[in-house]
Amino acid sequence: MVLTECTRQSLEFHQRGRREVTARFDAPAITSDAGRMLLRELDAKFGFIEQFANCFDDYRSPLFTVHSTQELLAQRILGIALG
Repeated sequence: MVLTECTRQSLEFHQRGRREVTARFDAPAITSDAGRMLLRELDAKFGFIEQFANCFDDYRSPLFTVHSTQELLAQRILGIALG
């Protein structure tokens, strides 16, 4: 059996403000935030949360609405995905 070797040492993400975000694969420690960054990148590219939000009719009064349907769905989807 032949195993594929990953030779990539780092992965660049979109900047967050003035901060550069880089995933490196050469350290023994891991972070639980990496999945969130990957999902953010996928959503930025494909817009799946916005498309999903467009499937709902929002009957709430704009006078009393703080968060959009898209924001609420994003929070729920990412919360479920990240455990």
